[in-house]
Amino acid sequence: MKINKETLAQYIQAGGNITELAQDMTNKIAPLMAEKFPMLDAMTIGQMAKEYVKTLFIEITYNGLTLER
Repeated sequence: MKINKETLAQYIQAGGNITELAQDMTNKIAPLMAEKFPMLDAMTIGQMAKEYVKTLFIEITYNGLTLER
């Protein structure tokens, strides 16, 4: 799976819900963060994951970041 500016635009143009995509990414990132930062509570981890996904979207959209899996 590859996410970059073009594929994100295609996803949105095809009717994809960006909010659902962001939530899905947050749900996948949060458990990884919880492993790395066991001293933090679930609310803090959730907020960190949301901010991280927001930053990823900004980097993809404005700075041309490409994520590959």
